[in-house]
Amino acid sequence: MKHSILLLIIVVLLCTGCADHKIVEELGFVHTIGYDRITAGEHEGKLLVTVSFPVDDSNELARQTISTIAETSKEAWIFLSRQTDKNLVAGQIRSILIGEDLAKEGVKQIIDTLKRDPIIGTRLRISVVKGRANDLMTNKYPYFSELDESIAFLLKKEAKLNTIPDMSLNRFFSDYYDDGIDPMAAYLLIGEEGMISNGVALFQEDRFVKSLDPTTSRILFLVTGDFKRGDLSIKLDDEKTLFSFLSPHRQIGVNVESIDNVQVTMNIEFSGYLLEYQGSRDLSSKEEIFSLERSIAAHLEELVTGVIKQMQEIPADNVGFGQYIRQQLPFDEWKKLNWPEGFSKIDVKPQIKVTILDTGLVY
Repeated sequence: MKHSILLLIIVVLLCTGCADHKIVEELGFVHTIGYDRITAGEHEGKLLVTVSFPVDDSNELARQTISTIAETSKEAWIFLSRQTDKNLVAGQIRSILIGEDLAKEGVKQIIDTLKRDPIIGTRLRISVVKGRANDLMTNKYPYFSELDESIAFLLKKEAKLNTIPDMSLNRFFSDYYDDGIDPMAAYLLIGEEGMISNGVALFQEDRFVKSLDPTTSRILFLVTGDFKRGDLSIKLDDEKTLFSFLSPHRQIGVNVESIDNVQVTMNIEFSGYLLEYQGSRDLSSKEEIFSLERSIAAHLEELVTGVIKQMQEIPADNVGFGQYIRQQLPFDEWKKLNWPEGFSKIDVKPQIKVTILDTGLVY
């Protein structure tokens, strides 16, 4: 009797394994999905949705890219399924690409639909594409043999280098629904030889309103506290330095005399190593090093002030100053500020301290 039961279990397991193998072959695991708004022609106003997924082509891993036009993203998924013999699955999506026109219009509907789908993971990354997401996904790139993997690795690498935000669906959604901060995303463009990471896309609520280049983006991350460690090239009047920052310490203070007089002080302390220096200072002298620290700090304060003013002109609070101000005000007073519109009236003063730990070896 025991042998019969054991034999039955083995047969069931073997049959299950065969069935699973067959099912996997029939699935199309979507890795990248792009959304664009059609702005002209008979389909004006509709969505152009593009998906990419790997397929087994003659024992070689290839990629299939298909697109469709629909009223909504869910309707597009139904139309896309009709174009392939695979059962499209959304559980492996790694990258969401949103075309510039659609991003400027607002992405609330797209993000909300993705967030409501229990199959879709929350750690996928969101990016805005200069131009159309469909063009980025369908172009041929000689240096990117596997586009889906390349997009995912590019976003991960650049986030570590502090040129783009590490913006997951979960974080974007959280920042969007928090009335004290506006979200941001990576900004990609199509180059002659391939796709290029080109800094940060700033949002006001769910609308893309401005992009920052990679250099300015690093200054933004110094303000947000997301700059963990990395190199930053600093150009003074007659000097050039390459400074390797360690994790900075940021502290934000708020002084509210009235809703018409709100002052924010931001103290940021940096320490790190001077990797390169071009100038006339004698860095064997402690006084010269202290003087260089003060010069770098003053320069960074100017850059930080410039980034904050750019956000206030929009206005969009992508740093999250509103979260600190909200803690200091009763709820009804906070609502009177009408954030982020009230951000343009706030006085923000950055105070930066730089400490050079080492200037390197000199022979």
